[in-house]
Amino acid sequence: MYKCFNKQELLDLINCKLEKRVELEPTYDQLYLNAEEWRDEIGCLSYILSFIIEQKINNLENSKRVINFIYELKDKIFFTLQEIDSDFIDYLIRNLPDPELSLEDNLILIQQGYREYDYKTAIRY
Repeated sequence: MYKCFNKQELLDLINCKLEKRVELEPTYDQLYLNAEEWRDEIGCLSYILSFIIEQKINNLENSKRVINFIYELKDKIFFTLQEIDSDFIDYLIRNLPDPELSLEDNLILIQQGYREYDYKTAIRY
């Protein structure tokens, strides 16, 4: 299973695991435990991470801690940070987003399908 975190879910993860300020909801806590055991994959988009860093930019030391935490996760748990590379952009172009959703929600849905190799709506030549 793969779960792409939205902005609030990623912020909760950072606040829980890095800053020890809140607890994760039981569903996400179980997902994190599964990721620690390399059974389920979690991830986020660098686009969404940039919003969180922007919120914390007034505290440069805290911003660096957040960046280090996210980039070190891939060595500790089954975690992927989607850097929005050329393959992802190609997949984005081939899979039409839902105009009713926000850009963030569309990107998360597209990332979810991309990581699960769901090409049912892909344009074929």
